[in-house]
Amino acid sequence: WVGDARNEALFGFTAFGAVDLAKRCITLAGQSLGRYPLVGCQVPSGWDCILPAWSFLWGVSVWDYYFYTGDKKFVRQAWKWVMTNLRNARGMSDARGLFSAPYWNMFDWTPMDIEHRTVLHNSMLVVGAIDAAVRCGEVIGASARKDVAWLESYRAELVAAINALWDGRKKAYPDSIHNDGTISSVVSQHTSFLALLYDIVAAGNADAAVSNVLNPPQGMVKVGSPFAMMYLFEALEKLGYDDAVVDSILDIYQQMLDA
Repeated sequence: WVGDARNEALFGFTAFGAVDLAKRCITLAGQSLGRYPLVGCQVPSGWDCILPAWSFLWGVSVWDYYFYTGDKKFVRQAWKWVMTNLRNARGMSDARGLFSAPYWNMFDWTPMDIEHRTVLHNSMLVVGAIDAAVRCGEVIGASARKDVAWLESYRAELVAAINALWDGRKKAYPDSIHNDGTISSVVSQHTSFLALLYDIVAAGNADAAVSNVLNPPQGMVKVGSPFAMMYLFEALEKLGYDDAVVDSILDIYQQMLDA
């Protein structure tokens, strides 16, 4: 599972130095673009399925690998996959400029409102993949400059489209836009912590997004799985709330230890 591989690689790097495993996983997933318009969600596989969140987290994993290893040769090899994945994503934009496609649009095992083409967390994860790609492009240098300029333009388009949907009354982003054009009434923690993690949220809404992360209001869908929780923790760490990360780990994992 490609999204899981991104999370697991970070622990594999630091606990076991498992750079070969991460490189192999990134390569297998990148090769799936010979078969799919976006990186496949599990590879190799006989099940044809695209899970966009995993496709975009694959892009983040390319930067993770370079950040840990400094392997410029591999970044150059992966660049064509990185750009193909994101150019094809751009081709799936709706009229608002958001990523929109009829795939398996999940991120977490929670009651998020995701059974629609346009799901906001996907666009936020595209921004995360763009940021990772821009960093990789800077490593590659002159030959990637045109691609980087295109990435920065696409990022600005996405961020504007995402922030246009901020609900000032609920002080949160909606989960999705339904296929009939109505905006979802469901709000989740996930869009707030992803918007903070990837520097998407408008400055005037940042305090509300932080509040959603630290103290989600009644009725807001909370993070539900260790997979998605890692992105909550990344956002908390970025914001300087290290104690909140430790407290959350203690609260949640202690229950498993007790059991």
